[in-house]
Amino acid sequence: MSREYKGSRKVVFLAFSLLGAGFLLGRFTILKPDTIGAVNFEKRGGGAGLFGTEFPLVNPLLECNEFENISNKRIFELKAKVNEIVRESSVQDTLSYISVYFRDLNNGPWFGINEKDEFIPGSLTKVPFLMALFKEAERNHGLLKEKIFYEGGRVDAEPYFESKQEITSGKTYTVSELVRAMIQHSDNNATLLLSQIISLDKIKGSYSDLGISTPKNGDYSMQVRTYASFFRILFNATYLTKDFSDQALRLLTETDFNSGLVAGMPASTTVAHKFGERTFTDSNQKQLHDCGIVYYPNQPYVLCVMTRGSDYDKLAGVIANISKVVYETVKGGGVE
Repeated sequence: MSREYKGSRKVVFLAFSLLGAGFLLGRFTILKPDTIGAVNFEKRGGGAGLFGTEFPLVNPLLECNEFENISNKRIFELKAKVNEIVRESSVQDTLSYISVYFRDLNNGPWFGINEKDEFIPGSLTKVPFLMALFKEAERNHGLLKEKIFYEGGRVDAEPYFESKQEITSGKTYTVSELVRAMIQHSDNNATLLLSQIISLDKIKGSYSDLGISTPKNGDYSMQVRTYASFFRILFNATYLTKDFSDQALRLLTETDFNSGLVAGMPASTTVAHKFGERTFTDSNQKQLHDCGIVYYPNQPYVLCVMTRGSDYDKLAGVIANISKVVYETVKGGGVE
């Protein structure tokens, strides 16, 4: 038996907390699957995976006997280099404000720049929403196979960095397909449909379980260091199982936003990341963020950059420049 979903207080809540913008409610029907069973996303390349383990993107190095950390001296040097980019960008009026957080994932040191200041995360909140969905999928093995018929309707706010591919009116999608659209293409319409299959209490509970305050409205803000913890939690598989943590990170390696972190490193680099943007209609202010895990061989690290300014492309350029400096430092003698 199918279930019709109309407007609800839950949808209004998610419109603000997940999308950071208003929307026009789409029309859709949820269909029960014919069979119940867990759905696994394909592992690219087959075999043991990127790091030679069953779950290659989850904590791949802590089981090794030897691993290297970035030294404290190099961390200070790296922070100074990033601060110089921030200073130059501010002088050139490319940037009005920024927060940066870096952490060596081999239990190494970290640094932050304005890391306690808050930004509106925008589509970054799709990552904790993904985690809440996968947590529910751990309990309900049929969840990812449930089908949703999408009749139409769309989010009314057009992002600057538009989805390269969107779900299509008049088609039926499985939950796993919508999850992929939400993460890979940052599709807000797919996110809206997914918000109908999980209760508000469970979404709030996932934030609470992770020790993070629950979004309450469109001006929900977050510190860069707090947001980076979502990626550390996935990397360490401390909230989801290793299987679901790896699936989440795998999806995040396939995002099609290439104007931020990934623009600062070779195309072959594996990066699990998510970007978010927010435009303020009553001013010329814009916010652009990119955060994720860079899987540099034997030296994975988290890098999160949140920015404010008046030009999205210039903000993306600042993020790419910081990413490049960090990558080259790690590659070129960042380990001592």
